Amino acid sequence: QTFINHLYFIHPMSHRHFTLESAQRMIPALTQRIERLRQLQEAIDFLEETNIEFDEEELEPEELEEIEFPNDLKAQKEYHRLNYVFYKELEALEKSGCILKDLDEGLVDFIHIFEERHVFLCWKYGDDKVRHWHEVEEGAAGRQPILDLADALPAAPAPRLLRKSWSTAMPRARTQNEN
Repeated sequence: QTFINHLYFIHPMSHRHFTLESAQRMIPALTQRIERLRQLQEAIDFLEETNIEFDEEELEPEELEEIEFPNDLKAQKEYHRLNYVFYKELEALEKSGCILKDLDEGLVDFIHIFEERHVFLCWKYGDDKVRHWHEVEEGAAGRQPILDLADALPAAPAPRLLRKSWSTAMPRARTQNEN
């Protein structure tokens, strides 16, 4: 199941803009929210797929009396409650400014301004940080790595330490006799 926030394309200024750092800070909460949404989706899917069928004509009347039918109304109530909670979680995610693109893949986009245009910073569930970005029109298929300058630059040589003792590093105070 894929979720796409179509309102972004109509009202781009109504969404929060993220820096790379602010998107990174969202990851712990996003991880928990994605896990919660997946659990809810799994429970909803289970209730949708649970369908007990039997042929009444093949059962004897006394067998029909012995079958305990699940409380259909109770199952329907739970199904609707789970859907409500699911969409409340989605709403909270959207209010935070994040755009859930694909729950199964765990793809989340953050609106970012780069060179005076909107692009998406892209995070995938399980990653420890935001590692990709893509143009708004390209989608996740056009993801490109974010260059981390700390990883791209060669390591600077360690500064050499001066091995002077405190007494030799500080100018010596003159005594009265030396004046």
